[in-house]
Amino acid sequence: MKYLIKITTVLMIFLLPTSIGNVQANAADNTIPALVSIESDKTLVAPGEKIKFSVGIEDESNLEYVYLKVKPMHRSILGTSVQLQYDAVIEKYVGAYTVPTTAFNEQWYVSFVGARDVHGNYMHLEDGDRVVNNWVSPISFIIFDGNDTVGPTFEQNGSLTLNVTGPFDFTKNLVIYDDVDTDVEKSVKVTHNIPKKTVGTFIVNYEAADATGNRSTFNQEVKLSDLEAPVLHNVANRTIFVGDHFEVLAGIQATDNLDGDLSKAISFSGNVNTSKAGDYTVTYKVTDKAGNMTRQTVKITVMAKQSVTITGTEDELLLLNNAFDPLAGVKVMDSSKQAVTANLTVQSSVKTDVVGRYSVKYTFDKEGYEPLTVYRQITVAPYNSPRIEGLKDMYLFKGEALTMPTNIKAYNVMGLQINGVQMKTDRPVAATGDYAVTFSVIDHYGYSYEETKKLTVLAKEASFIDVPVAHPYFKEIQLMKEMKIINGYPDKTFKPASSISRQHVAALIYRSGISLEPIREKITFADVPESHPYYTEIMALYQAGIIDGSNGMFNPNNALTRAQLAKILVNAFKLELQPANVLPFADTDNHWAKDYINNLSSNGITIGSQGRFNPNDQVSRMHYATFMYRIVQ
Repeated sequence: MKYLIKITTVLMIFLLPTSIGNVQANAADNTIPALVSIESDKTLVAPGEKIKFSVGIEDESNLEYVYLKVKPMHRSILGTSVQLQYDAVIEKYVGAYTVPTTAFNEQWYVSFVGARDVHGNYMHLEDGDRVVNNWVSPISFIIFDGNDTVGPTFEQNGSLTLNVTGPFDFTKNLVIYDDVDTDVEKSVKVTHNIPKKTVGTFIVNYEAADATGNRSTFNQEVKLSDLEAPVLHNVANRTIFVGDHFEVLAGIQATDNLDGDLSKAISFSGNVNTSKAGDYTVTYKVTDKAGNMTRQTVKITVMAKQSVTITGTEDELLLLNNAFDPLAGVKVMDSSKQAVTANLTVQSSVKTDVVGRYSVKYTFDKEGYEPLTVYRQITVAPYNSPRIEGLKDMYLFKGEALTMPTNIKAYNVMGLQINGVQMKTDRPVAATGDYAVTFSVIDHYGYSYEETKKLTVLAKEASFIDVPVAHPYFKEIQLMKEMKIINGYPDKTFKPASSISRQHVAALIYRSGISLEPIREKITFADVPESHPYYTEIMALYQAGIIDGSNGMFNPNNALTRAQLAKILVNAFKLELQPANVLPFADTDNHWAKDYINNLSSNGITIGSQGRFNPNDQVSRMHYATFMYRIVQ
């Protein structure tokens, strides 16, 4: 006996957005409970041993009961019920079946699952003699006492007659199973001495072995007969025009599985008058030596050769969710300029609520006219031209090269990201001053878009005596000053290494021009009364969900940590995580601000220092300026 590996089988019928298990009863509930999963803890069970089942049920109300039945796979007896109880830990219904100590080696399976909620809605899934809702049980198990002495069983369901030229399914009328092994049918060997393409009755021998080596044999008479009728080829409805030459047997062929080419045996009935427009029928017939006959009737349409034209079927760009009438503006005109649009049929795959490219097929087919089919392409798009995201006014210091901003992304009319954005200035960038920069893109559908932004070239001169041009953060600090996001002190210093307080960060973000939509009510901070110089700024950021206090205090004069700044910037500028760009920091894995820090790094706003973020260090004024520079740029 081979060792069977423990397998847990899960059947996923469908998923609902609610959790598995009992939910609050709904007075208007008329939804039938739904089976989500069914599992067993083993596939091999000894007499006297338990097999446990767990079942996931979805329903809008509490369930009165859930139960299943188990029964032998190859014996017709009633199933044994197993009541299931709800387990809140795993959110499933569980129960066990104890195999009788007197049980013998046999394959069993779950044949039934039932559940009813408190409103009387009843689920009934049965596998076996009946299949309800196309349900096939995924759970089977073997009762095995450790001693496999019985070979496989062959059961014959009626006699077997096969087509003499195949295919030969010699086990078609047999049920082959073993008391222990589930895949014994794979071991079946079939032997016979049947001559090729020979009609008659023959003995076919079968041998099967289980994994222990127990063998069983069986034989039966198999009758081979010519059951296959000849096949007619190239027989189809046809359209011809008045005056055309028509040969009724031209191209018509017949083949048979035993007799080969029977084309010369084809006969037909029916007449086609090619001088008169109309529909005619021709019936073709052919019979093989065994008496199998094939008959096929086709329509031959004789038409006058009058041509038509279809207009108004030009390709079109349609905005998402706009109405579309495939017949609007479409006309069919015959050669005498008379409208015959009523005979136009349309096959349209256009879905106006789904972005995509669709085909519309127009077919004109009327007796007395030449048939005509034309196609048009409808593009359903979220907008009627490409778009470019990430465009904003730019700043450069004199002498710096103008390069394409890295955060610019372009999308075609289908909403897919594309490359190829071009950038052009209104004149060569040299002296300080303002320039116009035009960004443009053309997608592969031929649609174009352009947008112009302002470029300001600044003199590379220091505004603060302690931030000279050579300072490592000169560019970031100077640009934030030019954009009026930060200021220095009256003595013309910036104090770049000094820490920045919580109240000053609140004020700077408040003045940055971001949207501060209130999402919660005001709160009273004991250390920020209404008379506080930064009360308005602090309260606006609090109501927008950007900052918080602690124990009724805001601590406005406390220095801001790098972790606290990460949370504020993510909330204030609504930054979205870019999972592929997250940088690993050795000191943030268990930190409360890990998600905010990862968000900053994924957007290129921080790179840390030597693999660390130092989340609890105080934020210096120059580092705050750098964070802001990377966000606005």
